[in-house]
Amino acid sequence: MYMHYYFHSQPLNGVRVTIAGKYEPEAKVLKIAAARCSKKDVFNKKIGRKIASGRLKANILAYIDEIDDFSIKKFIQIANMVSKTVSLTSKIQY
Repeated sequence: MYMHYYFHSQPLNGVRVTIAGKYEPEAKVLKIAAARCSKKDVFNKKIGRKIASGRLKANILAYIDEIDDFSIKKFIQIANMVSKTVSLTSKIQY
């Protein structure tokens, strides 16, 4: 069994990011995928979740780590860090 989480960043450099995360307790692994909204687009949470979730399902990840003591607070910290990196990058590299 696994748990899904979502995080929507605040604007940084005119860009917003949606993070989809999946924690697998048996493997103690957190997988994170990201979707960045273009400066030209209007931010939409539903579309961001759909894109980020699709990338997560396809295993197109922006971050993966083994975490023994997972918590929602830890997910938010990691998602915030990843969203800042994605916001400041000209192109997401997978």
